[in-house]
Amino acid sequence: MTPKTSSLSTIPRTLLPMLPGDEEERRYFSFFCTRTAPVFFGYYESSFWDRLMLQISHAEPAVHHAVVALASLHEMFNGSTEHRPGSDQYALKQYSKSLAGLNRYMSTAKEKSVNVVLICCVLFITFENLRGDYDTAWQHIQGGLKILSRSRQDPRSSKFIHEDIMPVFVRHHVQVKSVVSSHLILDDHAPGDACVPKTFSGLGEARNTFYSLMSLIIDFCWVQVPDFEKCEVQSEKQAAFVRKAFYASLLEQWQSGFDGFLSQLGTSMDSKGFSGAILLQIHHTTLATLLDHSLTVLQCNFDRFLPQFQKIVSLAKTLIEATEETGSSPGKIPLWVDMGIVAPLFYVATRCRDPFLRREAARLISSPRREGPWDAQAAATIAKRVIAIEEERLPQVNVAQDVPESSRVYALRLSQMDLVAHQVKVVFYQSATKLGGDTYTIEETLTDFSASYP
Repeated sequence: MTPKTSSLSTIPRTLLPMLPGDEEERRYFSFFCTRTAPVFFGYYESSFWDRLMLQISHAEPAVHHAVVALASLHEMFNGSTEHRPGSDQYALKQYSKSLAGLNRYMSTAKEKSVNVVLICCVLFITFENLRGDYDTAWQHIQGGLKILSRSRQDPRSSKFIHEDIMPVFVRHHVQVKSVVSSHLILDDHAPGDACVPKTFSGLGEARNTFYSLMSLIIDFCWVQVPDFEKCEVQSEKQAAFVRKAFYASLLEQWQSGFDGFLSQLGTSMDSKGFSGAILLQIHHTTLATLLDHSLTVLQCNFDRFLPQFQKIVSLAKTLIEATEETGSSPGKIPLWVDMGIVAPLFYVATRCRDPFLRREAARLISSPRREGPWDAQAAATIAKRVIAIEEERLPQVNVAQDVPESSRVYALRLSQMDLVAHQVKVVFYQSATKLGGDTYTIEETLTDFSASYP
């Protein structure tokens, strides 16, 4: 089977002069159509990026300027020969025009469409994620989720909101939470349905269901666990264990349904679908491990997950090899709006203490790559620093058990990331058994990396 061609990438050149905007805007819109949209969603089909952007950009200036801003940003990442000096400022200028255009739309339009507002919101989130401004991205996510919450309660809400917009917001929510979890608390407006079908009609349904589960489980692991450690009420602790078991059963149901879906397809799946299925398995294994380790802060408990860590790295290698065989253009930086392999491999590099496997995971993300808010080279640099901190002053590390609990970094926080200046400020937290029970913190600014940003 041949992968579908993006409808955007097949726009006749004769139609481009008819697009809104000046010559420069039309050039970037063409860039979006021919280069950005076909690669942004990775291994999966996306009607949002593939069809809706083209339709609404013609009618709404706010959407048009946001698309142009994204295309300009993508061109910088892409290292295109068409890249022009000052295009980073051009991207910000177009972004500002989009924000102003949306404000005018909200104040002057007689019949306001929630679809336009939500589409702009998604584009703003994507833009800020790629720039590394996660706080602003989160503000857009929270605003969009409030609008979605009201729209879901409206029986007149469109199929577009439920089938196209909602899954995009779920994935963005997961992405930003995966980078800066310390202060992003899931509220009542966040999406997530705990219903898992027995089988899936397609890869898209399996993916959307999984990320809804991931949104719930990540919040459980990063919000429930700190409260659990401090909790002295036995009934509340028991409730946490019950919820953990419930989420584990949902993951098992998802895996069962996904296995059934794959067995029905047999050998009829194309290479793009095969890669998408592998990526889902990587994320499932990572999430199951994260959930299994929840409700404890002991880092030594991660040592029992060596088989899972090995599976993640092995599947990632398979995925990388499959991608290379498709003939990616040399010199081009892979740029996705969704999470791929960087986050799971970073998880292995920082949570697996096997000295060989964790270094292999860090090596696999050392090449330039951007996946939503995740910059591969920045992640690899942080992971290597975690390894160095944990293993310093240790006489020899041959197996995971050679790294004592007191040396292990149990958490880290990005206090500042500047992808333009190629530097990131990180706070590392070592286990509370160090220095008489007090948490030991190390704050450093890491600059020894070439972020996937010009």
